[in-house]
Amino acid sequence: MSYDAQSDPRRMATFLAWVSTFALFAYPAILMWQLLTRDLSQAYVEAFPALTIAAPPEGWRLWSLLALDAIEIAVTLAILWQVRCIFRAFAHSAEPTADVARRLSKAGMLLVLQMILAVLVRAGESVLLTLANAPGMRQLSISLGSTDLALLIAAGLLICTGRALAHGAAAMAENRGFI
Repeated sequence: MSYDAQSDPRRMATFLAWVSTFALFAYPAILMWQLLTRDLSQAYVEAFPALTIAAPPEGWRLWSLLALDAIEIAVTLAILWQVRCIFRAFAHSAEPTADVARRLSKAGMLLVLQMILAVLVRAGESVLLTLANAPGMRQLSISLGSTDLALLIAAGLLICTGRALAHGAAAMAENRGFI
């Protein structure tokens, strides 16, 4: 039995392409199920245990919270789409292409956006949740953690790798022209 060096990366890329495709459909479906079956006002209160919340969000405050979360969800779905396309490309060919390079860089930029949005959305949600509190009792909660730093580093790696692959793909295309 011989070892084919190309089969393992392609097999893994095929599996990950299916996983990311599943996630693209499952993530919105799970979110919709939660929207339909949970008391969203109470869920928001439970999501921020450190805040003193006088009244659960209702009306425009609840809709504003949902809109903030929708922005984050849209970016997450865009990242999943880019990753899915990258894995599908690697499943078909292990050669770096300009499209894969562009998508890697784009996924990295979207991860940076996701990290920034996570900080800003949580801050906005803390304000919206405590807006019903008496003046002087409203809170703004901003947090940065090691996960945010790790996400930023991973995003930087994706962007740099994408740019390096773009140069490699251009060189491969140029070399094919000589042959």
